[in-house]
Amino acid sequence: MQRVSRTDANSTSPLARYAPYVERLERLAVGEVGLSRESNAQRAAALDGEAARELRKAIALDVRREIGSFFSSGRLARKAVSLHPLPSQGVLYDPACGGGDLLLAAARRLPVRTTLRATLTLWSSRLGGRDVYPEFVRATKARLVLLARKRTRDRAPLSGAELDRALSKITTGSGFEKIEMLGYVSWVVMNPPFGLVDAPYDCTWSKGKVNAAAVFFERLLVCSSTGTRLTAILPEVLRTGSRYRAWRKAVSLRLKLESLERYGVFDSAADVHVFLLHGTVVRKRPSSRISWWKPTVGRRQRLSDLFDVNVGPVVPHRHKKRGPICLYVHAKKLPPWERSFTPIETRRFKGTLYEPPFIAIRRTSRPEDEYRAVAVIISGKQLVAVENHLIICRPKNGSLGACLELLKRLKSRACNAFLNERIRCRHLTVASIRDIPLSART
Repeated sequence: MQRVSRTDANSTSPLARYAPYVERLERLAVGEVGLSRESNAQRAAALDGEAARELRKAIALDVRREIGSFFSSGRLARKAVSLHPLPSQGVLYDPACGGGDLLLAAARRLPVRTTLRATLTLWSSRLGGRDVYPEFVRATKARLVLLARKRTRDRAPLSGAELDRALSKITTGSGFEKIEMLGYVSWVVMNPPFGLVDAPYDCTWSKGKVNAAAVFFERLLVCSSTGTRLTAILPEVLRTGSRYRAWRKAVSLRLKLESLERYGVFDSAADVHVFLLHGTVVRKRPSSRISWWKPTVGRRQRLSDLFDVNVGPVVPHRHKKRGPICLYVHAKKLPPWERSFTPIETRRFKGTLYEPPFIAIRRTSRPEDEYRAVAVIISGKQLVAVENHLIICRPKNGSLGACLELLKRLKSRACNAFLNERIRCRHLTVASIRDIPLSART
């Protein structure tokens, strides 16, 4: 029953250092390790976040970022799979299964049979998945077998060949290679990679480098059959980032939204805010478009009614210091909440300059920050060059009084609450600032 080590065979894989842990999972799954108290603790750990912890220990962060390998936590996976009742038939499919946390969350809700083998046969008909890394596919299958053992309390050993054949719809390869599988999939659940990739040549919503999750989700949406349910864990930049406005429009044309929920930080190792999107694939335009954030209610006055809003035009690493010498402000040197800051720093710049008074807001912003829109009033009588890490709010009436009122509004709890609902990326956008309501209520 001893399994042959695959570590040497996969030594060129970016996950070669993870392979020994996968082999340990497989020994636990087939029943080689025995039933001691220690081995029982190992089985419990394997089902409770250990796979992700071992990945972080074995694989450097820069490699994990490059290959997009960050496992969903058990809590996040359970939340994603609980968004809808499991269908009575059809396959639940994860096209980027990683360590299998989403499939494990689904399997916890599947029925079991009286024996381990019968349960695996049942689950094989209900669970499918793909991953480009064989180490992850093996880990996923081993962990599902461990879960089946736990739920059936069946101690019968399996052979290595039986483990390989088990859960036959979970295979190695791209989630898009076996498109025919999507014909009998009833629910797609996914935590796609979040790194940057080149937009496909036929991409209709962007060019250049884009978030891989956007490409992954839209492809699955296009390839899935009408009526298929789609659930995805996606980075917040897709929900609110200006760059992905066209992507949101494309998704709105093919997905009937059933729920959209902000979640928070993915985990401590992947410090990215995410949201959960759940809906049903349609081929005709849905009767209502997706509301990606709570809209400003009624006819309340918005910031853009009283201020012109722009991003600072100076990109320090791109713009050479050419042109006339002018006053210059950048995010690092601005005192927060200063009511009258007159810049003294200068640089050469031949682009657009701004006349004070105006408000400069730091673009870098996180939901955990005490204030989301940290600002300062720029004053003085000379035109100013502004760095692109700042958002400029210039009063349409040119008055200092309007700036003072806005500064007070930006420091309010109501403004924090609005921006925490509207955008949870690390950078504020011009659109989110324009939408800030100026009435007493949000």
